[in-house]
Amino acid sequence: EEEKEGLDKEEEAAKSGAADGSGEDGGGGKQEVLDKAKGLNWKTGNPKELKATAAALIEFCKEHNLDIPDDAKQARMNVGRLVLSMKGSSALEIVEEAIKKYGIVAAKAAKAEQREAAAEAMCGHPGNAQLLLAFQELAQLYFKEGNRNAG
Repeated sequence: EEEKEGLDKEEEAAKSGAADGSGEDGGGGKQEVLDKAKGLNWKTGNPKELKATAAALIEFCKEHNLDIPDDAKQARMNVGRLVLSMKGSSALEIVEEAIKKYGIVAAKAAKAEQREAAAEAMCGHPGNAQLLLAFQELAQLYFKEGNRNAG
């Protein structure tokens, strides 16, 4: 039961943003990324500036290992929406929102390893951990869909 409680706490942390390196503790290098973003000066006044800011944010995210989509078109669309929604905000605020939305790759990987270790401890046979995680993921998806019988 202890392991199950640990998984529940991890799920709650993931929902609150702590699992992706955007929690209050600044895990996963969040503070380092924010420190580097302090010196940036992006403008969001007109459409040309918005495009330039989105392109600069994509490069910044790639340099600092934020988990943006690998596909260039998807990355442009997602980051463009983010920049447009934050029109008039400072570069630091935009980067902070990007960290909340996408997370930091290293922090996500570490959290996934912890989750897998907890699943192995819960199972009678460690080889069944991946199966347990798959069932949990399906249950979450069904629940989000509103199908409480399947989830």
